[in-house]
Amino acid sequence: MVHLNLCVSMILALGCYLAVEFARDIPIACMGLAIAQHYLFIVAYMWIFIESLCLFYAVLYNQLIGKMKCYAPMGWIIPAIIVAVIVGLYPDSYGLNDRCWVSYSKYLIMSMIGPILLCILVSRQLPKCPNPSINRYK
Repeated sequence: MVHLNLCVSMILALGCYLAVEFARDIPIACMGLAIAQHYLFIVAYMWIFIESLCLFYAVLYNQLIGKMKCYAPMGWIIPAIIVAVIVGLYPDSYGLNDRCWVSYSKYLIMSMIGPILLCILVSRQLPKCPNPSINRYK
């Protein structure tokens, strides 16, 4: 199911990316597509992070653990909260340039790069976690 959610988020994100070509002249559509792209690309990276968690625990415990009822909110709702806060704080910063994207101020770009960097940093630290299964066979 993790792969399916990742594929759906990427297909929707790339669909929004392609739809920008037709919405550049309509400001409200351009803003809506910019918000949708921001959300869907963060969702895609969140599902990549969830996949890394699933693989880590599969290697650690030799079985797939975790429930989709835990993964689904993490994959879809946390990015929605991030984007909703940014849209609430900076509502006029979407769809301003010719690419219908987030404006290039440092705070708004960090709202895109920040969650992605956090996912990468946490994923990089997973192998350094203590392995409880090492002492299991002694």
